[in-house]
Amino acid sequence: MLSIIVATHGGFGAELINSAEIIFGHREKVYPISMDPSFGLDKVKEVFSTTLAEIGNNKVVILTDLFGGTPFNVAAQFVAEDHDRRALISGVSLPMLIEAFQANESESLNEVCNRLIETAQTGIRQFELHNNDSEDDL
Repeated sequence: MLSIIVATHGGFGAELINSAEIIFGHREKVYPISMDPSFGLDKVKEVFSTTLAEIGNNKVVILTDLFGGTPFNVAAQFVAEDHDRRALISGVSLPMLIEAFQANESESLNEVCNRLIETAQTGIRQFELHNNDSEDDL
């Protein structure tokens, strides 16, 4: 089973995992990394290192909240060390995470990442109210 790390500023990632589990159900091999405001760079690297050691040789996709933020930058260093088994995407969202829950080990990381990005992009919609006489359209 593909491992998933959700690395974010504060508790956003952990709560995103909780929300995904309400919808999808519990999934093994999902790891939150919550960057506390008191964490220095060394602490963030230590948390990533410990989590990746727990994952071992399994493939992992790392989802972060913000491109260029500390969780993303630290994750990028670890991905660069083992890009065959690690992938990184920023802009984590609930639709993206639910889709990641459905990924499996037989898929390539590139296939998984492409699907996650597509899911996130198609999940962004603006509600439009059409001018009809029927109230049943809502």
